[in-house]
Amino acid sequence: MLRRTRSAQLFAASVLTAVTIVAIGAALQPKAIPLTPTDVRKAVVDAVASSTPKPNVAIEAYDRVKESVVAIRTRTGGVATPQPRGAGFILDTGGTIVTSLHI
Repeated sequence: MLRRTRSAQLFAASVLTAVTIVAIGAALQPKAIPLTPTDVRKAVVDAVASSTPKPNVAIEAYDRVKESVVAIRTRTGGVATPQPRGAGFILDTGGTIVTSLHI
């Protein structure tokens, strides 16, 4: 008689095991925490703040050196007022100015 009911016993044991696993999983799952509109607003603000791109490297470099950039003006021949010629930057506290070769 045990041989005839073997399939039914295996099926019943499988169903019981599956139901037990589902029940344990449901009991171990954390409870849902209700969100308030304030929680949602804070999450959106945090997400937008974290996605804001960092400043461009060129802008940061310019901000660091802009005080040392100079305009070069020259007088040639009989011209009394200096004419714009180019640009350069102050290299040291002694006033050394670096420019392109053509200036």
